[in-house]
Amino acid sequence: RKPRGVDRGRIKKGKPGDNAGLPGVILLPGIMGSNLAVVNGNKRNRIWLDVSDLMRGRGRKLAVDGGFNVEAAGVLDSPYAKFRNYLVQHNIHVMPMAYDWRLSLEEAAGLLNNLVTERLAAAPGQPLHLVAHSMGGLVASLFMRRHPDTWQNLRDSGGRLVQAGTPNLGSYVIPRILQGKEQMIRLMAAIDADHGLSRWTRWTSRFNGLLELAPSFGAPNFSRVQTWQQLDVMNAPTASDLRTAQSVKDALMKLRITP
Repeated sequence: RKPRGVDRGRIKKGKPGDNAGLPGVILLPGIMGSNLAVVNGNKRNRIWLDVSDLMRGRGRKLAVDGGFNVEAAGVLDSPYAKFRNYLVQHNIHVMPMAYDWRLSLEEAAGLLNNLVTERLAAAPGQPLHLVAHSMGGLVASLFMRRHPDTWQNLRDSGGRLVQAGTPNLGSYVIPRILQGKEQMIRLMAAIDADHGLSRWTRWTSRFNGLLELAPSFGAPNFSRVQTWQQLDVMNAPTASDLRTAQSVKDALMKLRITP
């Protein structure tokens, strides 16, 4: 039975101007927690997470250099619908924020800034909170770093940030993905009728969002191409992508969160 608040595999989007008399929560999903769709004119074809399309080899359309117009298409229902419904039942206006997790966290932080600004303007006097899972917590942290005035306005509303399972110092899952050892990447390659593990690791090696989640300190140094080559990854990231990722990680490491 489909949970309430779910529409075609995604949580229904709460608009910032709705329920202005209620406290608000912006729900930030984790890595791979947002659907991704290829947009062609008025047509939207959801690739992630659509198992039938992935089995037909259409995962290739997620490649950042593949020439397809890909957009976030709602937050996945299975990990988040029950939590969203719990908050709604307790008179909280929930705004799930989907974002393209392939791209740099900078993109999602900008989207979050816009959404926070809209909600604060639409619901004056009501607190606005951020509830962030995994990668979503880094989106929130970068938002705080890049948009301190908006963050202060959120705090002045009585709002706070709650992180759940956020890899604030990075995750060793990322190099395992590019080594072809992580369960998810192996599953994608196994069900794809047209593309194998080498192709999937090549695509993901260009996902800046993933590279920005690589470990941020200590040895080895994940900002160097040689490090990835020494780890015997199937496809090493480019030096340009690693420089972009390092600039984001540097910004996150400089963040000082005030309780």
